[in-house]
Amino acid sequence: MALLNKSFITDEAEDMSFDLLPTDCDYTALIEKSSIEPTKDGNGEYIKNQWKIIDADDPKHIGRLLWQYINTVNASEMAVKIGASMLKQINKVLGIAELVDTDELLNQPMKIRLKIQKGKDGYDDSNQITKVLPVEDASPDAGSVAGGDSSTPWAE
Repeated sequence: MALLNKSFITDEAEDMSFDLLPTDCDYTALIEKSSIEPTKDGNGEYIKNQWKIIDADDPKHIGRLLWQYINTVNASEMAVKIGASMLKQINKVLGIAELVDTDELLNQPMKIRLKIQKGKDGYDDSNQITKVLPVEDASPDAGSVAGGDSSTPWAE
């Protein structure tokens, strides 16, 4: 028998939705966690990013998590090219010329655009990040901070 540290009251637990997010808008998000993982076949590796939405048109989407898999070593040359392209977008937004540690990607707000990736092999459809933009590039009046200062306070 395994005893819980506290009792779990079913009716008090929050319902969480894992419905697909709409793709007709941009979301402000940041990478909360990032790691290097081996591919299933063990012959490659990918960067696994866990993104958290921190601002959205619909407040119910704030706090939602998304996972991103960026191939860095793979038998498929195309998979590596696609991965390099996505990593380049992220690095450019964050001002990283040479990435040496995925921790450099963490906790910096970015705008993301999504698409719906059709499920296969028994998996459901999922959201996929297709574009990463600077926060200030995504809205017409962004960058107009009081006093003309367009610095990013989260990067300090």
